[in-house]
Amino acid sequence: MSTEDAETLTELIRDCADIPRPPRPAASQAHRTADPWRVDSACTAQVETMDDYGT
Repeated sequence: MSTEDAETLTELIRDCADIPRPPRPAASQAHRTADPWRVDSACTAQVETMDDYGT
């Protein structure tokens, strides 16, 4: 299989016009924000005895 290079700007534009566009996310998925990050007492208890994380 071989592909010929475009020899003119017009050929290049025509070739590029044949490239399919990437899919777009559904409107329901666009710009979703994550829930706020929370640290509960169980997470705090896991690290409170460590020197780097203790109070």
